[in-house]
Amino acid sequence: MTKKRVLIIIVGIVIAVFGIWNAVWFWYYHSVKKYVVNIPDDGFGTYVINDAAENSYSFKFPNYLQFMSNMALIDKDDNALIVWTPFIGEKSYGVQICLEHREMYEMLLDKDGNLIPEKNLSDAPEVYNANIDVIKQLYKDASDFWKDDFY
Repeated sequence: MTKKRVLIIIVGIVIAVFGIWNAVWFWYYHSVKKYVVNIPDDGFGTYVINDAAENSYSFKFPNYLQFMSNMALIDKDDNALIVWTPFIGEKSYGVQICLEHREMYEMLLDKDGNLIPEKNLSDAPEVYNANIDVIKQLYKDASDFWKDDFY
């Protein structure tokens, strides 16, 4: 084969792979729209809504050609629950707890709100236990808002 023919084949393969990647991303992007059914668009692609308890619910669509989006809930005290919704695999859950002097402490949890010790710092159990009521309330509020899509 000539160099020109090899180059044409390589360029064709790259274009085909890029086309497939785009098609899969487009499908994924539209499959996560179910998370914003209860959240209005502000006209700029941001989806945020507040409730009577001063909780803020938001959703971030995946960036172009990336396969990760997230749901977030921030309460009136700036504690947050974040749920990452990947294209493949299980959702991941994390919380940010607002400590004294507005310091944030982050922890990874399982879908039931339990601490995952091997994915957190050594002092995480202490912070987790001190804030278990806040964490349970974040999970309850997010579950009530997103229903079956939360888990």
